[in-house]
Amino acid sequence: MYNIKLFKGYEGKDFIGMSPEEVVKNMPNFEETFFLGENDEVRRDMSQDFIAYYDENNKSCVAIQFVYTEIDVCLNNVQLMRIPEDNLISEIKKLFPSEEIITDGENYMLVEKSLNIFVTEAAVGGVLVGQKGYFDFIKEELTEPGPSRLQRI
Repeated sequence: MYNIKLFKGYEGKDFIGMSPEEVVKNMPNFEETFFLGENDEVRRDMSQDFIAYYDENNKSCVAIQFVYTEIDVCLNNVQLMRIPEDNLISEIKKLFPSEEIITDGENYMLVEKSLNIFVTEAAVGGVLVGQKGYFDFIKEELTEPGPSRLQRI
């Protein structure tokens, strides 16, 4: 079980801000490093339970995403993984009654908390915790003129 700490990672490991080498050293069940984009400028490290994401210079971990649906991922004693999509909004509102939720239909983001909850097959299948300001680009997208894939809840 992982107890999420917003802007940090999870209880026991503050992955946000670690170097890639520190992340791999501290990552349980480390499996593989992927390089994304041109010239290998963006990397991510993956274990059985989560993925670490880095800044554009690959110097510092900026987010971790819990991906293994059989594990328990809790925030303030609320288990998030496997919550049915139909119950997700009410569970988030219990945790953060005054926070705005943004969705694109698969992701439910709390921009101010740098928290993303991903739904797959009608239930929560992933949880991402980012550094402070990780989702600030969402604010810009919401204020741009024209249609958006994002909706406020």
